[in-house]
Amino acid sequence: MRKFIQPHLTARTLIVLAPIALTLGFCGSAMPAAASTISYAWTGTVTDVTLGGQPVVTLGQQISITLTLDNAVPDRDPSPHRGIYDQQLQPPALVRSVNIGGFTSGGSFQFGTVLADDRSVDEFLIETADQHIGDIFTIDFKTSHPGVLTSDALPLAIDPRDFETAVFVVNGSKVLKPQFSGTIDFANPVVAQTPLPGSLGLFVPALLGLVGLGGWKLRGAE
Repeated sequence: MRKFIQPHLTARTLIVLAPIALTLGFCGSAMPAAASTISYAWTGTVTDVTLGGQPVVTLGQQISITLTLDNAVPDRDPSPHRGIYDQQLQPPALVRSVNIGGFTSGGSFQFGTVLADDRSVDEFLIETADQHIGDIFTIDFKTSHPGVLTSDALPLAIDPRDFETAVFVVNGSKVLKPQFSGTIDFANPVVAQTPLPGSLGLFVPALLGLVGLGGWKLRGAE
């Protein structure tokens, strides 16, 4: 009869096995991962204010603008020069989060348009709306000098200085929320938490697996 016994596991064994486990863990990162997000951060200037029941900005105020989009929303236009990212009620939501000078409503209907040398225009446009309120917010970057956007995919970064038009509009309900608009002046560094890669989650199981594989030795039965 044959049986397995577990010998004493030394620190030297762990040191030898750890790099191998890391290699196995990183190999696991080649597996498909969850959909990613794209985050932007800008500074804008309020140039027009229509006061509502909850004013959050003042005329001439510099405000922070942040926007996070879900990169899993598909492009519904086959043209290589025009990307249409249309999300209506069903997931995934295109706008994962937004903050325009304290205004954080994303809207139920969300539309993204990316033009890359489409009729000599480059444009990155995000529009959202609600059924009972109408338009919620718009962020628009546009230039008649193509080449800024190299494809119709959602851009990973946007510098307002590359566009002739760089504006935002908040169209909240006149009764409940403020309405204001302005220019987007420059980009800020994006500070966002990065999800742990899948390989790190596989490190511990890989290490334990190697420990189990290397620690068990076969001994012949008496």
